[in-house]
Amino acid sequence: MSASRIDVLDENRSALSKICRLAWPVTLSMLFHISYSIVDLLWVKSLGREAVAALTLSGIIFWAMFAVSQVFGMGVHALVARACGAGEHEKAGRVCRDGIGAAMLTGVLVGTLVFFNAKWILGRLGAQPDVIATGAPYVRIMALSPVATAGLFSLSASFRATGDMITPLILTGAACALNIVLDPILIFGADMGVAGAGAASVISAAAAFVWALTAVGRRSTVLRIWFKGMPDPVALKDMLAVGVPAGLHYMLLSLSQMVGLRLVAGFGTPQVAATGIGGRILHVAFLPCMGIGAATATMVGQYLGAKQTEQAETAAKTAVRVNFLVTALIGGCYALFPEILLRPFSPDPEILALGVVYLRILAVTLVFVTATITLTRVFQGAGYTAWPSAIMGVRFLVFLGFARLLGWTLEFEVYGVWLAMGLSAAVQTVIVAWLFTLGTWKRRRLRSVE
Repeated sequence: MSASRIDVLDENRSALSKICRLAWPVTLSMLFHISYSIVDLLWVKSLGREAVAALTLSGIIFWAMFAVSQVFGMGVHALVARACGAGEHEKAGRVCRDGIGAAMLTGVLVGTLVFFNAKWILGRLGAQPDVIATGAPYVRIMALSPVATAGLFSLSASFRATGDMITPLILTGAACALNIVLDPILIFGADMGVAGAGAASVISAAAAFVWALTAVGRRSTVLRIWFKGMPDPVALKDMLAVGVPAGLHYMLLSLSQMVGLRLVAGFGTPQVAATGIGGRILHVAFLPCMGIGAATATMVGQYLGAKQTEQAETAAKTAVRVNFLVTALIGGCYALFPEILLRPFSPDPEILALGVVYLRILAVTLVFVTATITLTRVFQGAGYTAWPSAIMGVRFLVFLGFARLLGWTLEFEVYGVWLAMGLSAAVQTVIVAWLFTLGTWKRRRLRSVE
């Protein structure tokens, strides 16, 4: 077994021990992912509030593109984890191959659509003409990234499904380091402005993906990609059955964020900038949760593959408890010290004042959001993704209703939209927790790995 891989089925270690050992590399990897947007924002802020608003609105577009990557990433993760739990390592390698190929093909289609509709998309998000002019070149360059990012996401998901969390961490860290070096060179040295941040991100992701493909065959790991042979139609069907609802879940989440930003944009550019900066800071609080969620998804998938349903449920409950404690602590810090966190990102007093309110409102709801993320990853690890996706649709409708009521009927304006974001997340958590208690997720079958 590779030194970087953790044996999920080891009976001598507790669920808490396995979660911690699996989660920290993912948490650090997620920090590297978020650092892309944070580093971009730190460099771009000197270009003015229009540049910050353009980066904010563009980020929502690429969250939607990320959701497309989830279709194959989540499908691959569930199938590879089940196969590894059952001891079918060759089958895991073939699933990985099929997932990477399908993800890259989809990335080409999505990137093409975004490239030729950059201005139209920004306009639909409520961007002012000066923001569209600033953001369109950035969007077009970033539209070249889905091919590499979708393939890299599926490959990283495959590694994590085996219990190897270190390899994706190394890949993400290398890409992040390259992005940090390239950002100032392309933004200021090459005088590309906001577009330079996009170019740096695209080059970094492509380099990491090429390195991953060329290095994977030389690593001593349980995951070996089988490049020979035709794609397995049964595996692709299972992958889509798991991945399409998971992708729809993230698409609905990104749609909710798009609509939220569209509503916020109606109140002015400072409100958009405050939402963008506050949102990026808020995402840092999700890092431990996403790391623990990814660890739990791997454990649940392998336990179910090995027919150990009780251990799968124990891992899920342990993860929820740990995440509650961690996010309660982080949320308290956000509520108490918002201005300290916001000041490095903008010297604008109006943006700072708005950002303080945003962080305090959303910090209160962190425990709800992180509980939902954890249980959703449990379902995804089990390949049980249809109902969580439907619940995400309910959250979107609840958000629209609360936003209308609080923002306009009660005239809370932008503060009402922010309150609606938190309240809809709380409603989603209650429904997801109820679904978990039903236990139907433990009986999800995947034909291609059984």
